[in-house]
Amino acid sequence: NGLGMLAAVLASDDQDEFDAGLRTARLLKPSSLATTAALDAMKRASPSRSALLVTLLGDLGNPAGLPPVVKAVKSDDKAVRIAALAALAPLGNADHVELLVDAALDKSEDVSAVAQKTLAVLKGDDVDSAVLGLLNDEARQAMAIRTIGQRRISTAVPQLLPLLEGPKQLEVVAALGETVSLNDIGVLGELLGHDSAQLRGAARKAVHAACYRMTDRDATASKLATYLDDASEETVDFVMDELRIVGGDQALATVSNAVGGSDATRKDYATRALGQWLDTSAAPVLLDLAKDEGGGKFGIRGMRGYIRLARQFSMPDAQRLAMCRTALAVATRTAEKKLVLAVLARYPSAEMLDLAITTSKEPSLKGDAATAALAIAEKTDVAVDQAFMARLGLAPVKLQITKAEYGAGSRLKNVTAILRRSARGYPLIVLQSPSYSESFRGDPAPGSPKQLKIQFRIDGKPNEASFDEDAAILLPIPE
Repeated sequence: NGLGMLAAVLASDDQDEFDAGLRTARLLKPSSLATTAALDAMKRASPSRSALLVTLLGDLGNPAGLPPVVKAVKSDDKAVRIAALAALAPLGNADHVELLVDAALDKSEDVSAVAQKTLAVLKGDDVDSAVLGLLNDEARQAMAIRTIGQRRISTAVPQLLPLLEGPKQLEVVAALGETVSLNDIGVLGELLGHDSAQLRGAARKAVHAACYRMTDRDATASKLATYLDDASEETVDFVMDELRIVGGDQALATVSNAVGGSDATRKDYATRALGQWLDTSAAPVLLDLAKDEGGGKFGIRGMRGYIRLARQFSMPDAQRLAMCRTALAVATRTAEKKLVLAVLARYPSAEMLDLAITTSKEPSLKGDAATAALAIAEKTDVAVDQAFMARLGLAPVKLQITKAEYGAGSRLKNVTAILRRSARGYPLIVLQSPSYSESFRGDPAPGSPKQLKIQFRIDGKPNEASFDEDAAILLPIPE
C-alpha cells in the first residue's frame, strides 16, 4: 500500500530515494499517513537523516509528531536539536515555553537563535502567560524579557515597569519599546536624559521602536514634543529626527516652530530634519527657510531640502515643474541652481526643456543648462540640430582637442582620445556620464579633488581650460 511504500523509501539507503520520499510525504493527504511513515523511519535513521525527518514532522504539522520532536530537542546531535527547535514552531504550545527558553540560553549561538525564533512565533492561547510566568525565575528572566519584546506582549508592561530598577534594565527598556502604548511611552522618554550613555542609547532605540508601532501620527508627535522641554542637545537631535520619521501635520508643525525659533542649536537640528523630510508636505516650510535665510547655512539647507523633494518624490508633472521654476528663482547660489538643472534632466518633458533653455541664458549656468537641455532632448526625441544649439546660444566651431588630462597632482590620466570622440563641433562637450570617472573609465586619484585640464583650438586659435570634477564642459571661445 501507499504507506508501506513511503515508509520503505524513507528507510532506503539510497539518498535519491530518501529525498524523493521527503518530497512525496509533504504532498500526501492526510498528513497522518506521512507522519506515521516518518516516525517509523526515525527509529533507524542516522543523525543527518533524523534532522531531515524532524523537519518533515514540523512541516506536516500533525500532533502525532510532537512527542519525538520534543525528545529530539535533547539530542546530542546539534543538527537534530536545531531541526527539533524549529519544528516546535508549528507543533509546540505553552507547555514547551520553558524548554525553548532553556534552549535559547544555550552556549551555541545557532541553537539559541533558532529557539528564540520559535519562541517569537509559538502559537497557543497560554503561550504569553507562560512567558510572563518566567519573569520571577532569575535564571530565565532575561530571556523571558527578550521574548516579551519579540512577541510584543503588551499585557506585560505592568510587570516590566518595576524591573526598570533592577539589573536587567537594558533588556527591560528594549522590551518596553516593543510593548508600551502611547500612554506609557513617557517612561522611556524620561530615560533619554539619564546619566548612563548606555541607557540613553537603549532608550532612544526603544522610543524609536515604540513610535514605529503607533498608528496615530499626530498623537505620537505631540508626545515626542514633550521630550524637548529642557532637553540636552543629544535629545533634541534625536527627537527632531524621530519627528521626521513619524511625519504628519503635528510633527511638521513642531519642527517648523523650532526652525523659526531663536535657539540656534535647536534650529540646526530642526533644519537638518526638515531637509530630510519623508514627504512633500515640508516644501512650503523649506521654501520659506530658503527665502528667509538666503545664502546662509540654514538657507542653503532649506533650498537643498526643497530641491531634494522635487528630485526624489512622486508628484504631478506640473507641480515638479513649478517647484523647479521656483527654486531657480529663489536660489542665491549657482551650486543649488545646478542641482535644479539635474532635476530637469531627470524628468524630461517639453516644459522642462524650455526651462533648461531659458536658464542657459544665465552665464554662470550656460554649460550646465545646455548639458541638461541636450540630455532632455535626447530622451524626448527632439532634434539636436544647428537651430536647437542656437537656442542654447551655441554656434558651430572648428574644435580640435590637443591634449586632455584628468586627475590630481601627479596622478593624471590622459583622456585626449575620449574628449575627441565626445566633441561634436560645438564648444560644449557632453560626456557619456555625468561622472568624469565613469566617462574616463577610472578614477586616477581616489579620494582627492580632481580637475580636467584641456588644451584645444577653436577655429585655429589655441586656448586651455580647467574644470573641477564633474563640471559641465563648456570651452571658452579664444579672443
